[in-house]
Amino acid sequence: MKCNVQNNIVDCSRLALTRIPRHLPIYATSLDFSRNNITIVRAFTFQDFQNITELHLDLNGIQSIEKMAFRGLYRLRRLHLGGNSLKMLPSGVLDNMNCLQYLSIDNNKLKGYQENQIKEISTILSLRTLSFDIYPNFQFPGQWSTLSKLNRLDMIPKSKKSAIQQKNVRSYQNDADHVFELT
Repeated sequence: MKCNVQNNIVDCSRLALTRIPRHLPIYATSLDFSRNNITIVRAFTFQDFQNITELHLDLNGIQSIEKMAFRGLYRLRRLHLGGNSLKMLPSGVLDNMNCLQYLSIDNNKLKGYQENQIKEISTILSLRTLSFDIYPNFQFPGQWSTLSKLNRLDMIPKSKKSAIQQKNVRSYQNDADHVFELT
């Protein structure tokens, strides 16, 4: 099976890949590895892809992402990690993503956002959309109030007992500039 390359877009989706292939065009701006069988993303996998603005790794069954996996993706604006089997994101995995505007980490097994992950997400000041799962006793992280450009939160309840209380989102207003969506 071969990836489809058109202009600067590389589509490697639905190819039953078990790892990210080498020898892809480094001039690419979009990489799509969605709907494969990738279970681990190794360190420095994308270091040569300095023009990437969109990366799809969703719907793979990824269990592990090594700390330096996204090293070199300084222009990345959209990162799709939803629909995998991630139990944690290593500290530092989102470092230097100063352009990131969209982050999807929903439909994983991230039952609790460790303190360092919450703190790390709060440093992505360019973030506009965040999609994540909520579990029983979820407390809206106060640190996320630093995300001044954030205008959309997609919160996916993973239990009937999952609930967002008004006091948990008091830092934000539900107005035309901010969308909170429980799906």
